[in-house]
Amino acid sequence: MVWRATRGVILLVLLGALSGGTAGCMRTAAYQPNTQRVAELGLPQAQQRLKDVLLRSVNPPISAVETTDAFVRVDLRSTTYQVRVFFQDVRRAEVFTNHLVVLWGAEDRILFRPLFANAQDATAFADLMLSLQTP
Repeated sequence: MVWRATRGVILLVLLGALSGGTAGCMRTAAYQPNTQRVAELGLPQAQQRLKDVLLRSVNPPISAVETTDAFVRVDLRSTTYQVRVFFQDVRRAEVFTNHLVVLWGAEDRILFRPLFANAQDATAFADLMLSLQTP
């Protein structure tokens, strides 16, 4: 079991290194943030949508999500790690063409960087995180 997981990680690293060398740098996607998502959906539906999108994250795999008015907390599958991101700390979001989203905080600190399977989930996550910010 451990060997299979280790072999899979090594394969992913090698494939990532090979594709990075041949494809060049990651590019940001053409993305215009929609900071009105909460106003459009309403707070309960926006929080549920954020939970649904995060549970579909490819990397890190997420087993549970809690959303409050102030933060989102995710439990990483097969670990005891939790990530908590306070909405007010999010300064900007970058969406990349490979569906990676990077949430940036003050002083260019990375707060969270999930990878999604498609562009719709990536942009929905970025929009929701930016629109859930408290003034």
